[in-house]
Amino acid sequence: MKTKSVLLVISVGLWIALIIGMIIFPLSRWHLIIFIVSAVSMISAIALDKVAEYKSDSVYRRAIKKLKLFNATGDERYFLTPEEYNAILEKVRERRIAAGISLNQPVNTPSNVSRSTSNVQRSKKLELDVDDLERYLKEKIVGQDEAIKMLTDAIYQQAKAGSRNFGSYLFVGQTGVGKTETAKALAECLKDYGYAFYRFDMNNFTQEHTASTLLGAPKGYIGSDEGGLLPRKLLENPRAVILFDEIEKAHPSLYRVFMTLIDEGYVQEVSTGLRVPAKNSIFIFTSNLYQETISAIISSDKDEVEKEMLILDVLTGKVHPLPTDYIYTDQYGMPFKFPAEFVARLTKVVPFRKLSYQDLEKIAIKIVGDRDKAVRLTKELYPLAEKYGVRVFVKKLRENI
Repeated sequence: MKTKSVLLVISVGLWIALIIGMIIFPLSRWHLIIFIVSAVSMISAIALDKVAEYKSDSVYRRAIKKLKLFNATGDERYFLTPEEYNAILEKVRERRIAAGISLNQPVNTPSNVSRSTSNVQRSKKLELDVDDLERYLKEKIVGQDEAIKMLTDAIYQQAKAGSRNFGSYLFVGQTGVGKTETAKALAECLKDYGYAFYRFDMNNFTQEHTASTLLGAPKGYIGSDEGGLLPRKLLENPRAVILFDEIEKAHPSLYRVFMTLIDEGYVQEVSTGLRVPAKNSIFIFTSNLYQETISAIISSDKDEVEKEMLILDVLTGKVHPLPTDYIYTDQYGMPFKFPAEFVARLTKVVPFRKLSYQDLEKIAIKIVGDRDKAVRLTKELYPLAEKYGVRVFVKKLRENI
């Protein structure tokens, strides 16, 4: 008796298996034919995978097409969506792995986003009238005419020098005196020229693992497939006013990132090495450090150059602040001081002075509307503002409207 052989047929679907069985069954007198029919769920899974793969490729092709159009026209309609950005990131990862290229090495291929967006020219040419900007900011911000004048003069010098951006600035002074609001007002004034406003609260980036979310987690770590927060924003709009609030609280590793932003004008996404251009953005950092010392320097009778140099020395730790001043300590309990190499790269350090009684009265009138009521509330709440700052003063004003 002939040894029976086993023919194993693995089908890709129920109907294919039945057809094969009908054809070869008559030939199987001395053979055992075993048909293993794949389950319908397997067929569905394969189909869904194919659909997802096709969709991913479709999104990637659309993203590349948009990048080429954006590079050719500068039209903001061709900015990438988060889905398209993710599709490019994934494709770059796949190609780098297939080619045996380190995921930490900068990308220099035609698919590199920075190559497609480095020479950004928006559809509306930026012809900013600095006098109009100064007037607008002074209308919006109470009591900071000197700071606004200093800022707009620096912006004018940047524009006059033919710089690609309007510089990078550190706003220093007491909390609630208008530092963040000035950054917002600047972005609002530039809105017609396509500028966006992005704010990063450095309280959220104090630890090494949280700091990594700004640029993206390394390959293999949780969140590495999501990309970095800052690259995402810059890909949405490479022309923006970017605010890093309370910069003294940022993890020390981020200062290297900030210096690269200022010097080179790009940010590098960690997991893929993508370099995203940022040369058309304005960077503003704020700090509440040494507010009493800085206020004392501003109100002194020294000339402007002496004041500026003294403030820089206080920020970098060359001059000790007043004993009663606000000092931020790091995780080791050491007093924070700004890295001198970071401060040296800034276009300007802009000090914001402490608001006077008259300034608070103007703020109250703007919020309350009724002048007599505003004057009365200012008189009642002024001691509170002196002790706890302007934010508490404004909060109490709103409660009394």
